Amino acid sequence: MIRSSGESLLHVINDILDFSKLESAKMEIENIPVDVEKLVSETMDVFSHKAAEKNLELNVHIDPALPRKFMGDFQRIKQILVNLVGNAIKFTEKGEILLLVRQINRPGEGGDRNMLHFSVRDTGIGIPAEKICMLFQAFTQADASTTRKYGGTGLGLAISKKIIRLMKGEISVVSEAGKGSDFFFELPLTVAADDENREEDIGWIEIVKNRPIVFYSAHPTTQQVLNQCAMGWGMKVSVLKERSIDELDHVLEETAVFVLDIMRLKPEEAAPLMRVAAGKGAAIITYLPITRAKLDKAKFAPPAGSRHIGLSKPIKRRELLRSMAELFRMPRRVITAPIGAASQGHPAIASAGGHPAMPAASMAPHAQPGMMQPAMPQMIPMMPQQPMQPAAQAHMLAVMPSAQPAPTFAPQIMEEASMEHPGARAASGGHDVQLSNETNRAIQKAAKADGGDSFAVLHPARILLVEDQPLNQKIACMLLQRLGYAKIEVANNGQEAVEMVSQMPFDIVFMDLQMPVMGGIDATRSIRGNFQLKNQPAIIAMTGHALVGVKEECREVGMNAFLTKPVSLDDFRRVIPPALVKEAALIALSL
Repeated sequence: MIRSSGESLLHVINDILDFSKLESAKMEIENIPVDVEKLVSETMDVFSHKAAEKNLELNVHIDPALPRKFMGDFQRIKQILVNLVGNAIKFTEKGEILLLVRQINRPGEGGDRNMLHFSVRDTGIGIPAEKICMLFQAFTQADASTTRKYGGTGLGLAISKKIIRLMKGEISVVSEAGKGSDFFFELPLTVAADDENREEDIGWIEIVKNRPIVFYSAHPTTQQVLNQCAMGWGMKVSVLKERSIDELDHVLEETAVFVLDIMRLKPEEAAPLMRVAAGKGAAIITYLPITRAKLDKAKFAPPAGSRHIGLSKPIKRRELLRSMAELFRMPRRVITAPIGAASQGHPAIASAGGHPAMPAASMAPHAQPGMMQPAMPQMIPMMPQQPMQPAAQAHMLAVMPSAQPAPTFAPQIMEEASMEHPGARAASGGHDVQLSNETNRAIQKAAKADGGDSFAVLHPARILLVEDQPLNQKIACMLLQRLGYAKIEVANNGQEAVEMVSQMPFDIVFMDLQMPVMGGIDATRSIRGNFQLKNQPAIIAMTGHALVGVKEECREVGMNAFLTKPVSLDDFRRVIPPALVKEAALIALSL
């Protein structure tokens, strides 16, 4: 309560300070390159927890034709979006919020002008027509009676309008009482040079291109977002119309990945779908609200041994693309079960000897990239030209009957080597990437960076690197070798790390967080819970997700430090010495 009150007071003070700066013409607007996807992603991260608490769908759609970067003020545009999305969540009790970003043309004196259009749509309480004119006035709310219920100072929209005017843009709203609102603003679009190395993203797109994907979501807007993303990457998209096991069993014969939105599903409803997907050898991506991603993770886990990545909502394009590329690079695994499970919709086929056997469909070779697959009569492909439906017109779906829970079974795993890069395997991880000349040059540059063998002499250590990406393994090992560490043990996932730590002593474990089979959080929890270890190693997290919630979770499970990727020589120099002090494993992570 004290923390909440303090944050509210700080928010009011910041609003008043911003308003006073604007009134006295003291606010300066930056003009620097702004990454659209980063801008939207950071805004959604602020509200993912609140939206999940209220059981609201929170979605983003960025026009694929939009340039990656534009010139503007990152922090001020983010401030406006935070205000608009925050209001949408505040005044919406059920339904959804949708953030759209696109490029449009507006007629002007010198001809058409390119404008960057942001739209925040909700299915909230809406605003009566006679009240709209009051919205952008300082210290005023459309309905004074809402102040007591919802809070607020009435400054947010007034500040947003003044900032947008400083950027030579305009803001407006379309709303109807009881039917939601659409707040939108437009800024002059000046495209900025995209000077970042996009080789990693291009490599991911090449992996998923022409590959089939099936997804199920009970929400039409989420369906559209998933469809737009996958179609934009050149994938062959099919949408599961209903939560039908027979339909999924049929279409997955030619499908490599199944995306399941668990937002409105119970564990007993999701389990049969994941069993069918695992039985076909398909990779599985599950989406959970962030509030359930930790608490209900085990309840929505697919059969053991499945190729699976769990993601939290809202959907982020780059995160989804990276996850699919990682799953496609992994060896195909077919999960089979005793014949008794088949009566519950599981696709296992028993052999004559009574032992579980691979389903006939899984015996077929993998579809090669670029090959056209036969159309599935049960599926309705969604065309990329299909417009996004406004959140204010969200559809209500009928409640479907719950599937009967299937009996538990002991799965068996059958692996098939990935055909995409024959012979390319990273230890037992079973996947690798083809490195371009530019990437190899970057690795060589990192390896030649100033390190010095004397560092390892001063700070001798037995090091275990836990990382599933071969490229990241190579770079991290080269950096550590440059510091003088001649031998670095490598584990491809958390399960391997747990086994290796139990078999040999390590001083430091560099632990990636997101990995197949077992992630870094679960692996750390298992290591810290192993009381048979004579000496607990220091465990240092390495991840591309530097959110406060992630750091807190790392600290809770017993990690001792936190590194954000890409990791540098200076990062290793900084964390290794403290990790080698006496009983370093007991030193809690400082946030």
